[in-house]
Amino acid sequence: MMVAKNEALPKRAGLILVAIGAALIVEPEGLRVTHQEQSLITRCHATVREFPTLFRRGFIVGLYLFDLSVLFWGYGFKRFVALEQKKQQEFLDRCLQSRSGIIRNMMAGIRGLVMISYFSHPDVWKYIGYDPNGHVEERRRTRDERTKDERTKKG
Repeated sequence: MMVAKNEALPKRAGLILVAIGAALIVEPEGLRVTHQEQSLITRCHATVREFPTLFRRGFIVGLYLFDLSVLFWGYGFKRFVALEQKKQQEFLDRCLQSRSGIIRNMMAGIRGLVMISYFSHPDVWKYIGYDPNGHVEERRRTRDERTKDERTKKG
């Protein structure tokens, strides 16, 4: 279970993240993300790889515990990844609305990681009309115009 900084996420952790992603993200009609599952795993791995070692290992253990925690919440003798998608969504909602701050915060962090990974995919960018290169150029032009105006006021 040891994960070195350059190793990929363990396969089981990747499957758990994919199941969480499928339960959290409902794709609109017309959007087809190519290789979504592998892309989600790759992008989550890139983020988790940068965690400090102890935090990274704790995150992976936390995913395993999350996967098994379904047993204690009345969903039968199944892991999270084996539940139907509707039950997965219901379980995630229960976790996000839990009275326990630890559970709520853990799920909010995992949800954030999955959402960031999903929305950093170029197919999603194209669908929502986001052009990072164009955005950077626009910000650069705006900054240059602002600094030019400030220089003319001073000069």
